[in-house]
Amino acid sequence: MSFAKHLLLSDIAYSAWANQCLLDGCSAFTGEELERDLRVSHTSILATLRHFYDGERVWLPSLRDTPDLGTFLLPQGSAPALSLDVLKQSWSKLWYDYRHWLQNQSESSLGVELTVQMPGSGPRLPRWKILRHVLDHSQFHRGQVVAMIRALGHCPPAINRMDYWLANEPARPTYGVDKLNYCPMGRRPRTINPMDCFRSFHSQCALPKAFAPSSLRRKPAPESTRES
Repeated sequence: MSFAKHLLLSDIAYSAWANQCLLDGCSAFTGEELERDLRVSHTSILATLRHFYDGERVWLPSLRDTPDLGTFLLPQGSAPALSLDVLKQSWSKLWYDYRHWLQNQSESSLGVELTVQMPGSGPRLPRWKILRHVLDHSQFHRGQVVAMIRALGHCPPAINRMDYWLANEPARPTYGVDKLNYCPMGRRPRTINPMDCFRSFHSQCALPKAFAPSSLRRKPAPESTRES
């Protein structure tokens, strides 16, 4: 396997892991919180999750089913109003289908151009560029969901790529928990502690001061204990 194909497979695995972390984190929120209009992206956490799930869903047939040099008609319209539970069930199969498709592709087929028919345009793009668009689109919206979780006053899961590598590093202990629940902050299971979230140097798990209770804000050290 070439290094380029290995990177794409790694990117698919990372994207699936990051999506799963978000879904698991959002499972603790109320229905009102998931659908609250936060004036970000597609207005709410749930609507934004639906949007980029639907993006991954509609692009897969273009990669898998469109013949070489063929034309793919990009579907238009809003994403189906799926519940969080349905997203969790459906998304895992989608990740498997992407991985299975890519594993069975030759290097040359990834460079074959397809015509993507969109309103007012029909660009020709190689399969690997379409896949990169899908992955980058999901990454973009995951960042928005993280911002919305913070806006609700909650601590978002740590989903940077380094978190993924640490979570899946064989040499690291997982303390008997699933790797998806492995928290790189302090090397312990991802049980959210507001004090840890606020005080951690880890940017992915830091609450904005506006949402942090005053009791959690770092207080100045007494004069006697400060370094000279």
